[in-house]
Amino acid sequence: MNILLTEIRFHRNVLIWLAFIFFYTVHAADMLDGRVVGVHDGDTITLLMEGNHTIKVRLAQIDAPESKQPFGNQSKKSLSDMVFNKTIRVERETIDKYGRTVGTLFVGDLDVNKEQVKRGMAWVYPKYAHDPALFNLEAEARQASLGLWPDPTSMPPWEFRHKGEQGYTPGQTSSVTQTSNSMDRAHVAKSVFVNRWCLVRKPSVI
Repeated sequence: MNILLTEIRFHRNVLIWLAFIFFYTVHAADMLDGRVVGVHDGDTITLLMEGNHTIKVRLAQIDAPESKQPFGNQSKKSLSDMVFNKTIRVERETIDKYGRTVGTLFVGDLDVNKEQVKRGMAWVYPKYAHDPALFNLEAEARQASLGLWPDPTSMPPWEFRHKGEQGYTPGQTSSVTQTSNSMDRAHVAKSVFVNRWCLVRKPSVI
């Protein structure tokens, strides 16, 4: 019986160590280290890795204003101030159709992706976002009117790209804002109509 228990414990420990090694290997394969040698906009960098090899990295789950959009330069500067010429870690998620590594950037313990949203320097990209904390940070930045949020005509970058840069003019309101404004105008119009009807139908005082 003792021999059997010893063998069971041995095999259990072997399985635990194998699981640990597998987890560490997979996790390590998804972590990249390097120095940032280029910042292209508010959500894309160039990373210099060991062996003098460079890759482009797209920040996951967020979307910063394009360079020709209002606040594009400020968003780029915000990212540059955090990462340029610094050694960072990238938690890789995938490779996009352009061959860019998509992931989360860390400078020490600072989550750069979240910080861009927290500062109001980027939108959460709903199509690809999977971290609920990002939506909370965006809501807080919007409420505090940080970064790009004071501008009521701000257009999400994915809409800007879809419309094409030539189809966008400063001051154009995004479809989200247009819908909201249309609903507000409809509500006001309805209220005015009801008030006027009540005035007309108001019975005479006897």
